Amino acid sequence: MAVTALVLTLSDDETERKAALSELARQSGVTIGDPFGVRFPVVVDTESTREDKLCFERIEAIDGVHLIELVSVDYDDEPACRVPPRDESNEAESSDGAGSAP
Repeated sequence: MAVTALVLTLSDDETERKAALSELARQSGVTIGDPFGVRFPVVVDTESTREDKLCFERIEAIDGVHLIELVSVDYDDEPACRVPPRDESNEAESSDGAGSAP
């Protein structure tokens, strides 16, 4: 599951802005918050990172969306990026000079 928080800046033109909001409201998984002028907080809730990307691309293509600001992304079910554990045996060898070139 991917949950993305955005702030969208929409057109100053009221007709274009209303059309953009109407199109946004038709997008699956999109929740539109209360506006601050022409800026609207939006949450996108999708089942995967792939769906999240596709939804972002659909939003980006809507006439009247002038700017998309990414606030946060949470990938709950995606595997975390893990750093492999340090191999301390190699560190011990290199700290006593063993294994290093003259």
